[in-house]
Amino acid sequence: MLITPITDNIKHEKDSRWTYYVSTLPVKRSDYIKSYFAFYLILFGASLMIGLVVTTIVTQSVMIGIMSGLMSFGIIGAYSIIFPLTFKFGAENSNVIMICASI
Repeated sequence: MLITPITDNIKHEKDSRWTYYVSTLPVKRSDYIKSYFAFYLILFGASLMIGLVVTTIVTQSVMIGIMSGLMSFGIIGAYSIIFPLTFKFGAENSNVIMICASI
């Protein structure tokens, strides 16, 4: 469920024809996809650190903070399956990809 906004973002890019604009730039498609991955990796790292600190402060238990961090790695694992498949098969198939990856 938390992954849905990411795939919705790709759907909105398709509707706004952003990919057509990117194809006219002097940047390869692979560079565009790598920058997408890098952005979400940085976003994940920042949210993981903030989440660990907040969870540890609120619960005052380091073990619960570590468990929440491990759950975050599970979410990023599912995301690492969904994201490349969404680029390969298109944004219109992202819901099917999300269901298959969550099984």
